[in-house]
Amino acid sequence: MKNIKPAKILSALIVALSVFCLFCKGIPLTGIRKPNHHFGAPCQLCECFVEYTDRDMNVFSQPYNVAINSYEATEDRCLAACQNDQNCKAVVYGYIGGRDVFTCELYSEANVKSPLYTPFTNIYIKKKN
Repeated sequence: MKNIKPAKILSALIVALSVFCLFCKGIPLTGIRKPNHHFGAPCQLCECFVEYTDRDMNVFSQPYNVAINSYEATEDRCLAACQNDQNCKAVVYGYIGGRDVFTCELYSEANVKSPLYTPFTNIYIKKKN
């Protein structure tokens, strides 16, 4: 039987466990991480909106209001801002830019005819009461 050094076994186990954890948690291997602490767990106001996941408004739609400090805005806070505003028909909330930057945009129209595919960014359309 061959002598195997404990350091080699330990490093091989660490690598194997790391890869296993990546696959179990569903973390993509592309280097893009979903920031879980900003998306509600569970989202309390999501049931009041129709959600389009991984979508952003097209370039022809412009928000009428944007959160000043959007990094501090959580999903529920962003949706609450829309819920309390009569002009708001849609919200875009998500992770943008790849540098832990978030967006919370309010739209006065709910036009989602040609949304853009954008990972970790969602469009929320306010449901009619």
